[in-house]
Amino acid sequence: MQSQITHYNNLIVGQGLAGSLLAWRLMQAGQSVLVIDNDNPCAASRVAAGLINPVTGKRLVKDPMVESYLAAARECYAELGEQFDQVYLREKPMLRLFDNDEIKQIWLKRRAEPGYQHFIGEELSPAECGYPQGGFLQHQTAYLSVTLLLNALRQWLIDRSSMMTTEFDYRELNLSEVVRWHELSADRLIFCEGAHVSQNPWFNTLPMQPAKGEILTGHSKDRLPQWIINGGQWLLPLDEGLFKLGATYTWPTDDKPLVEEISEDGKSTLLNALRRLCPTLHDYEIISHDVGIRPNSRDKRPYIGFHPKHPCLAVFNGFGSRGSLLIPYYARHFVDVLLNNASLEPDVDIKRVLV
Repeated sequence: MQSQITHYNNLIVGQGLAGSLLAWRLMQAGQSVLVIDNDNPCAASRVAAGLINPVTGKRLVKDPMVESYLAAARECYAELGEQFDQVYLREKPMLRLFDNDEIKQIWLKRRAEPGYQHFIGEELSPAECGYPQGGFLQHQTAYLSVTLLLNALRQWLIDRSSMMTTEFDYRELNLSEVVRWHELSADRLIFCEGAHVSQNPWFNTLPMQPAKGEILTGHSKDRLPQWIINGGQWLLPLDEGLFKLGATYTWPTDDKPLVEEISEDGKSTLLNALRRLCPTLHDYEIISHDVGIRPNSRDKRPYIGFHPKHPCLAVFNGFGSRGSLLIPYYARHFVDVLLNNASLEPDVDIKRVLV
């Protein structure tokens, strides 16, 4: 007797923040979804601190769409917080340290630009902030409790028979008018697998620029700063004396590919940074050391779209270290593309990099 095939509108590979929010949005729209995930503890979303910073880099650059991203993120995380009776997004100002004269000159320039008025704040003297070099405040910064949110969404998916914990083997996929995998079929399959997309036989030509990152979580009896501290590395104070310290950047080389393994060099780099980011912190313990590989795209824009020969295959990826900010906006946008025939925004469409 032939086994009965279970059909879904969507199969999604990966239950990181991208796959979770996309699945949630699709199910809100009445679509049937099955998320397939291998429950990797080193998945980038589960390691990430969830920082949201609208103005980034040495040049203090603001994305032209950042107001739209922030609005979508706040709306999305507030809705999820109401659904699960939790607070996932916490607004917290950031103190950017004046660690050199160049950053101070850039701050002065940005401070005078109208488009930066709501993001670049006032200077704080050493006496005001407690750091010998002084710094300035950045506004509309926040952090997302990513693991807490992913755990809630995972259980929500399980309760609706929309979650399967297993390894997805590409060789077991059959493509025709519909997608077939094991005893399942679907109208479309969407890959949200982060840096592992480089191993995907349909999307491995996407020009990724993955970076390994290590983060420490600690607990202190000393008083922590009231701000997120940014001075190259960053210190994120949490509740009840907890803090996160990050992050390292390690790029692959021809003779040394990235591996999801913590390193003593990474730990040493972060602990050295801690002395600078919080010099008054002495009574503390490190309670975890985590590692993940960021799914950065080469042009720093997300990769979203459909395979040119197999339109039933799609990708939703490449959000890098800004996933907490970007994914809510693009999850809503991609659902609009999938269900309402909206046009995919050209700057994220994979057509720009596939030849």
